[in-house]
Amino acid sequence: MILVVSIDILVVGILLWLGLRNGIARALPAGAFFLMLFPEESKILIPGLFDVTTQRIVVVVLLALAASSKKSFRAARTALPLRWHIFLLAIWWAVSTAHSVEFTVSFKALISEMLDYVAVYYLFAKYVRDMKTAVAVLFAIVASITFSSLLALPEAYAQWTVTSLYPSADHYFAISGDLYVDLARGVRVESTFGHPILFGSALAMTIPIAFYLLNSAQRAGTKAFLWGSIFIHFWSLYKTGSRGPWMALALSLIILFVFSNRGTRLKLAAVILMAGFVLGVRPGVWETLLEDYSATLDSDSYQGGSYQYRYALYKLALHQLGRGGLRALWGYGPESFYYLNLTDEIDGQDMAFSSCDSSFAALLIETGYVGFLIVVLLLYSALIRTARAYWRLPRATGQILIPLIAALCAFTFMMTNVAIFRWGQQAVMFWIVMALALTSPNLIVKQNATHKKLQGDLNARAYNAAQSIRSAD
Repeated sequence: MILVVSIDILVVGILLWLGLRNGIARALPAGAFFLMLFPEESKILIPGLFDVTTQRIVVVVLLALAASSKKSFRAARTALPLRWHIFLLAIWWAVSTAHSVEFTVSFKALISEMLDYVAVYYLFAKYVRDMKTAVAVLFAIVASITFSSLLALPEAYAQWTVTSLYPSADHYFAISGDLYVDLARGVRVESTFGHPILFGSALAMTIPIAFYLLNSAQRAGTKAFLWGSIFIHFWSLYKTGSRGPWMALALSLIILFVFSNRGTRLKLAAVILMAGFVLGVRPGVWETLLEDYSATLDSDSYQGGSYQYRYALYKLALHQLGRGGLRALWGYGPESFYYLNLTDEIDGQDMAFSSCDSSFAALLIETGYVGFLIVVLLLYSALIRTARAYWRLPRATGQILIPLIAALCAFTFMMTNVAIFRWGQQAVMFWIVMALALTSPNLIVKQNATHKKLQGDLNARAYNAAQSIRSAD
């Protein structure tokens, strides 16, 4: 408990020092760093009410800084991107909560969704007012994930996890502070995240951003840090032993390679060549990856059973909603899945579903068809709007949108593999990335207009100076 209190005091002090001296915009990168870094275990329990997590303290402090800023009134007048989608999401979750089979659980989930995620989206969509701040936020995310990757080193090689320093907390699958040991894959690193797949998902979203920052970096020290970050990110992803994040990373890197500029492509190609060299020098790495792939196709193996389980979830969700009644519209309530004790038949045998390894299946069961469609529409709108903005902007200035699109695609893909939408730091990262993706186009246009005005002023001054010289002659 002393550790958590000390962390909270330090975090509040840093955010207030940055925000009160320089405005909330200067505090947002630090806020992003803290939101991504600290685990769920970093919290103070208030029995019967709610948990005071470090992430929630960060959000509350940032909201307070926003309210105290004179510029916040101007920012508040600007339209929030996808505001109607967010409004519909909040309203429908409230409807689903009102009809929940576990009202208290669903009500806490509703409050958590608004404070832990929607409030984060609001802050980064409203108060990132220039591209310098947007890039600083992305750099802070990369730095935080790099730090988490370093914390995974003793987990992989010394069988010690940083979460053991925090008060113990029960998760759905394990007790915090213990190593995550898979029957088929051994120790799987999770660092400060609640599960190896969550850590892997965050890495799959972060690596494309790191490549973009590397290509645009000017200082040698920054470039060295980003190169080191990319390599330790790849190492951490391998050590998570998670198949889904590897596929998500492949998807995001394909997007990055196809649409990015030549500099980013060359750096990405260099990393791919180095990866091929590592696979040649260390054939055990390739054999491990090949064994995981083969086991996935074997329904009798642990990995194969886990893979088939995800498909069975969709059948289960449709079966539950097809029982009739209004449950098909609003579901059974947010976070209610684990209280339904659902069973279904798989390969002729009855099976209990103790976990929901798919956010889309969870949305169907917990918020019904309407709640599911609202989230799908939110994801679709964010991707389409960002893609359209990329095509309309000059290629040189619109490059920042490519890693953001790649990260959104990686997150959306992982929603089919794990309950990722309302659990973990990577969910916070999704809302930050979506906010930056939707606001960056306007910030880029504003920046380009400012540069043109400055260039025009310089040209006018040069012309006037030349005319003065001619007149003197």
